[in-house]
Amino acid sequence: MNVGGDLRESLRRAAATAPPETGAWDRFERRLRRRRATRTWTAGASLAVAVVLALVVAGPNLKLPSDSGAGGGGGMALAVAPDSFVALSSHAHGRELGRYDARTGRRVQANPAGESGLGTYALGPDGSLLLAQASTAGGCETTLDQLDWHGARTWRGSVAMREVLATMAIAPDGHLVALAGRTCAGRLAVAVVPLGEDRLVPRVLVEVPRPASSLSFSSDGRLLGFVTGDRGTRYTAHVLDTTSPPGRYDQLPAFRPSMPGCEYRTVAFGPDPRLLAATTCRSAQRSVLVELDVRSGRAAPVRTAPGLVARLDFDAGRGHVLMQMVAPADPLAPVPLFRWDRQSAPKRIPVAAGVTGAQW
Repeated sequence: MNVGGDLRESLRRAAATAPPETGAWDRFERRLRRRRATRTWTAGASLAVAVVLALVVAGPNLKLPSDSGAGGGGGMALAVAPDSFVALSSHAHGRELGRYDARTGRRVQANPAGESGLGTYALGPDGSLLLAQASTAGGCETTLDQLDWHGARTWRGSVAMREVLATMAIAPDGHLVALAGRTCAGRLAVAVVPLGEDRLVPRVLVEVPRPASSLSFSSDGRLLGFVTGDRGTRYTAHVLDTTSPPGRYDQLPAFRPSMPGCEYRTVAFGPDPRLLAATTCRSAQRSVLVELDVRSGRAAPVRTAPGLVARLDFDAGRGHVLMQMVAPADPLAPVPLFRWDRQSAPKRIPVAAGVTGAQW
């Protein structure tokens, strides 16, 4: 059997009887042009994505669209971690303020005021310092000094409060300061005061039954979070709307964990004004960081802290957290201090003994 010859003859007849294919080359060229256009578009899109990613990585201050959800979320910024923080240090002659390296914990700048005995301070959005100097014995006038880091006084005012406790906070726009202290009648209170005048008159003042601490403004400056309580009493977290008429303490929203034996000991507003980042005491040695919805009171656990948290503070970009732990029983031992980027594990900052009251 001549298989090869028969196969060649069959192929010849099929080719001879097949209908002529007109325009085949034209169609081939059209397909080729479409493929080239597709490859060009894909390459362009890939390049565009690469450029956007490069801007996000290389541009730490790139603004993202603001949150348009209920509650008026502020815009988020992709910010690099702060390279320093400010803290008080105690010594035999009093307390001094200084700036510290955020990685090594070493002091890099001394107190610009050159004063000792300082107990209360706050950082402005421009990095300036607001210091509270207690009134004289029997008086009811607390002086507030604003200093730059060269020691120059840029402003001085006073507020009618007998005492300002060791906690203050400045709103993100720098126009308001929140104070926790005692009124001229000796009652504990939280006050929100506009800055700038020589004589400061509180916009909002709410008397509280127990000492207030951990004051924190939301990113839009409208809400003020704080905690009331002390040893021997339960701690409670509160939120004050600074744009509403002042109310009584029992009219403020109050938050307590549903878990028995646990409390909110310190709070700090993060990037979203609807959520309050808080710590809840889980045991004598542990705290749980939670995000607290200030509208519903629901808390979502975020992370277990590396100890019992005594203080929280977000940086100006609201992307990094300082966590200061409860002071150890040994007065010569340093107070544990951690920095946290809200993604990886908290990293300890090796500070010396006596360093407390850390703020970004």
